[in-house]
Amino acid sequence: MSIESHLQSDGYHLAMTELTESRRDRKRLANRHAIRTTALRLFMDRGFDNVSVEDIAEAADLSASTVYRNFPTKEDLVLANLADRQAGLLDILESHPGGGTVGDALLDVIVEWAPGRDQQALLRSEIALIVATPALLARMHQMVVGWEAPITARLGPRCGRSETDLELCQLTALLCATVRIVIREWAAGNTSDDIVDFGRRAVEALQHLPAAELPFT
Repeated sequence: MSIESHLQSDGYHLAMTELTESRRDRKRLANRHAIRTTALRLFMDRGFDNVSVEDIAEAADLSASTVYRNFPTKEDLVLANLADRQAGLLDILESHPGGGTVGDALLDVIVEWAPGRDQQALLRSEIALIVATPALLARMHQMVVGWEAPITARLGPRCGRSETDLELCQLTALLCATVRIVIREWAAGNTSDDIVDFGRRAVEALQHLPAAELPFT
């Protein structure tokens, strides 16, 4: 087979497509990291309201359109990590083996989901910035409230309740509020506990709710 024939083979084109996509993915991820790192540094140095998208693009040596393509709003630059963490929480919940109660499962999930020590300094800085910026704080509250329905949708089928069950919705709403309070108080330095221990104790306080006692299969 000639070189030309090899180049035209499906295997070659598939490999080249995968390689191209891999390069694109790496470039995209590298751009997102550079943009977000630069933005957080500028926000913490100057304040969120005193930094424009154009300032971020210039400091990151990228175009403003590239910044907008990766992060549609300035708020997304700060809250992207929280959005990623929401997805991680749902993944952990879905993969939980069950076998205990709903309360047991939620406690396991929160402990596994809590940031490691290598991530805690960045999280503390991000939350401090969010709390100090009304627009970011409002978006964070909105995001965490938005976690309720996806969590309830994953709990319901495994404990024999519907997604609109009052007791289950109450438990999920209080869980999300607890997560928000734990992150805020921990970031503000209002507890000397490690965030894992602090979060565990806070979620344990929900164990008396009726839905927490349901079997989780």
